Parts: sequence; structure tokens; C-alpha cells
Amino acid sequence: MQIHRNIEALPQLSRAVLTIGTFDGVHLGHARIMQQLVQTAAAIGGTTVVITFYPHPRHVIEGEAPIGLLTTQEEKYAILDRAGIDHLVEIPFNKSFAEQTAEAYIEHFLVRYFKPHTIITGYDHKFGKGRKGDYTLLEEMGKKFNYTVKEIPAEVLEQVSISSTRIRVALTQGDVEKASEYLGYPYTLSGLVV
Repeated sequence: MQIHRNIEALPQLSRAVLTIGTFDGVHLGHARIMQQLVQTAAAIGGTTVVITFYPHPRHVIEGEAPIGLLTTQEEKYAILDRAGIDHLVEIPFNKSFAEQTAEAYIEHFLVRYFKPHTIITGYDHKFGKGRKGDYTLLEEMGKKFNYTVKEIPAEVLEQVSISSTRIRVALTQGDVEKASEYLGYPYTLSGLVV
């Protein structure tokens, strides 16, 4: 997997099949998105692209409570690499980026830099200033910019929708087993022991 941190120096991405998100923890719901990404790219002879942000948007947007992260960037990237992703693009998330309207985000960011063939999103993907952009807007603008959109519905485990938030809650309640079940792999902590 190639990791790109300079959007101006991206290689040409042939028939880009992309997804966008923070993918904290890369849980079972995220894994399903990655599987769909890889399958779709293989079917059209395309390239898989994961667009992610650093720092986490909740650490930048005023009024949002910062959160504890489930994985380090390096851990997340290793999991995505094992999932078969071709390109990972890390976008610096700052207040200026957060101020883009949803329409500008699509036209001046996604279309300009990635020229997507297909965009795959989770059921709850929101973007743009005030989180006003969603699947419907992506689909509408796809007609203008010639890309298709696929939405992955909520992944359900024991009738509970999997999300990074639910995993954080399980961990704060000391339920590492439940967190690991949602993640699809054993939860671990990285750090220096002194």
C-alpha cells in the first residue's frame, strides 16, 4: 500500500474506487467497506483508494468533544494494508478544510484530485461544513461528475449497530471482549511502559 501525505503529488489513480473516513479502529463495519472497495476495483480493473484525515476531525472542529482513539495511525494503516488497499491518502484536517461546503468538498477536493469512478460510503457518512453532505448529495453530484456511489448499510452484530463510538463505550465499561468482537480482532494498546 502506498501512503500519500501530499495531495498535490498524487500519482494518476486509474479508475479510482474510493472511500472516505477516519476509520478509527478499522472495525467490522469498516472491514465490510474495504471488502466492497477491493471487490469493486477488481471488477472494473480499478485502483483502491482510502482517504483519511489527521488529526481526527473531532479534535479540530469547535464544539466537538475530542475523543480517545482506538488505534494509532500506524496500526490503522497496517490493518488497511492487510485489507488489500492500493493507496492511502492522509489529508491534514484543519479549520480551513472543515469550512468547505459539501458541494465544494465534492467538486474541488474529491473530483479535482481523485477523479473517482466509484465512491463507496458507510450508511452514516457525512461531510462538508456542518456535516451537511451525505449519500444523496454524492449521488446527485455523481451525475454531473460521472461517478457512481455505493452505500454500505449498517453492519449489525447482535442487533447492535457497530461503530467506533460503541467500541469506545465497551472499552470504558471494561468490556474488552465486546470491543474485540466489534473490531473483529483482539483489542490491544500500544505505548511505552515505564
